[in-house]
Amino acid sequence: MRRNIIFRVSGIVLILALSILILFLKQGGETDRTMVMITGEDDAPSSGEPKKESPDAVSSTEEPLLYVYLTGAVKDPGVYALPEGSRLYEAVSRAGGLSEDADISRINEASLLSDGQHIH
Repeated sequence: MRRNIIFRVSGIVLILALSILILFLKQGGETDRTMVMITGEDDAPSSGEPKKESPDAVSSTEEPLLYVYLTGAVKDPGVYALPEGSRLYEAVSRAGGLSEDADISRINEASLLSDGQHIH
């Protein structure tokens, strides 16, 4: 009888462990929920308006744009409009660069951006 209980408990633990592993692997493949951590103290929310760019900063050709929200250890947090295919280092550059207390080891500056992404 005791052996039967041990087998049942072991089976339940195994099923739970496999379920957690499957959920973890599924979430690892999703890129829409990716948040890049840039640690810092300046987390003030923006007005919700995309940052105004100077005329020579925006390309004269009409490219599809994506909008990203940068917060954290950047000098000028806010919403930025960038051409599709832009990378994180370009968004950080538009935000005035990283602040002095940014932990550069926690970000991948070469990562592709997606529309509506919040990067903190």
